[in-house]
Amino acid sequence: MPRTGRRPDRTVAALATAAFGTALSLGATAAPAQAGDRPAAEPAATTYAAASSRSDCVNQVGTRIYRPSSDVVALKIPNVYLRQGSTGACVRYAQELLASQLGAPGPGFVDGIFGPTTNRYVRTFQGNAGLSVDGVVGPNTWYWLMTIN
Repeated sequence: MPRTGRRPDRTVAALATAAFGTALSLGATAAPAQAGDRPAAEPAATTYAAASSRSDCVNQVGTRIYRPSSDVVALKIPNVYLRQGSTGACVRYAQELLASQLGAPGPGFVDGIFGPTTNRYVRTFQGNAGLSVDGVVGPNTWYWLMTIN
């Protein structure tokens, strides 16, 4: 490609300026944002935290269809096994589900690190749900964590 002597950032800036000028000449207007136009950041972050963690987890590991028995519906669960020492978005998602089911033991529980406290909570959940208690978040535990919540 021949060099024109113009820097690419200047070309992009010139195109953006031309596009903005064309939009204004066609009657477009820009109004300043009003305080009521944007939702408060705190409720949105709290409301969508689990959905965001689920998306992050699923984007990293994918999903699989799982049905523990013929008398329950199939569900898409994260395609990952979690155990003590695991880290990441899927651990964070499991911790959020555990905290909503059992109550968080304190600040800092949902940290994306599968440590002794998460292990204890997984075992408690498994026992309460009638699952085999092994401390591993596998297909059965994922299914019931996602179904009960």
